[in-house]
Amino acid sequence: MENNVFFDYFAFSSKIDSPFSIMELIGLSDLNWLTCKGFHGYRQQFYCNGIHIHFDGREDMGVCLEMSGSGCRMFEDNGGSFINLIRYCYDNKDEINITRIDVSYDDFKGILDLNQIENDIVAGNYRSRFRSFPVERVHSKTPDKRTHTIYCGSKQSEIMFRIYDKKAEQHSDCAHWVRFEIQLRRERAEVFSGLCLENPLNALFLGVIQNYLTIIEEVTTDSNISRAVTKAYWLKFLSDVSAVRLTKEPSDYTTANLQRFVEKQLPSAVVAYIALFGFEEFIELLNRRSRVKLNVRHQALLDNAKIDLKTFCDLVR
Repeated sequence: MENNVFFDYFAFSSKIDSPFSIMELIGLSDLNWLTCKGFHGYRQQFYCNGIHIHFDGREDMGVCLEMSGSGCRMFEDNGGSFINLIRYCYDNKDEINITRIDVSYDDFKGILDLNQIENDIVAGNYRSRFRSFPVERVHSKTPDKRTHTIYCGSKQSEIMFRIYDKKAEQHSDCAHWVRFEIQLRRERAEVFSGLCLENPLNALFLGVIQNYLTIIEEVTTDSNISRAVTKAYWLKFLSDVSAVRLTKEPSDYTTANLQRFVEKQLPSAVVAYIALFGFEEFIELLNRRSRVKLNVRHQALLDNAKIDLKTFCDLVR
């Protein structure tokens, strides 16, 4: 078996689709779909072999497509293309929101040794943007039921790595099988999916790892770990790829992004604030905020529109 990189989870919500148009979109409308209770705030769902289509939620929720690993394989086995699916989402990005993407790498060649990786992390032989590295072990008297998982980052964050013994999980008789998964949510999933339209999946996957985690030789004399030498097995794994950042540049943030955020996240708080403190106090709040340095993305929008926030607040007082 060859080492490979593949989509292992994919989810988006759409305000322009119905459950049946989603079935058509993924080319699986002829399957035997089961009607079940929905999740994530939806009352109903259609389900088939790892693919969930949630519907019947609030009016502003639209529908939600959710494909697990088995669903991703069925989608591809029936001629589906994730690049085409992502392109559809981007062509309708004001109405479709990619919420989660998992990309996985299966190592059958013995490049990744879980114990070696854990030992290097425990010893501090790494550079990383992650602050925590939880390790889970399942012990059993039966050897083939023992499992081992290394997590890089928090399960609640927008990006997390998961490295585990797939051979033990699947009770496989292959010689070696370690899986390395990248789980992406919200903005990280959105940025990664956009990069998929222009770059090979394999290079993106390794580039993200390069940006977030590097295993290095033990540092003994130089306290600057940025100059530390990367360990040979990690170099072999990453193949000398360039790091890939998953943050939006200010130029990528548009007035439509801002409008969606305000409409979805702020109305309730703004109404409650004005009801409690009055509209004049709300305007005064805006004036006070004008003296505070704005988020770089918001400032870029104002600069592009040639709007000075303080001047604006003075006008509306």
